[in-house]
Amino acid sequence: GRHTLFDIHVWGELTAAAGGKAKVYAALRAIELSLRDAALTLAGSALVLIRMASTRVLLDPDGRTLHGVASFRILTQET
Repeated sequence: GRHTLFDIHVWGELTAAAGGKAKVYAALRAIELSLRDAALTLAGSALVLIRMASTRVLLDPDGRTLHGVASFRILTQET
């Protein structure tokens, strides 16, 4: 099989009123749950496994925006 890594990015406001880090982490978790057992169609390959490898939330240079990154590892097999 073939191993591939990919990232999905989300952004949110730093303010407590906007939900801050908790909202960004919740979005990353929702993405993970939606992809975990997804039946994705790939051209020329079959999806064997998809799992989240890591998450991180960073402060963007503007000092007001949170930048969340979810890194995924997928295993595919040629069809």
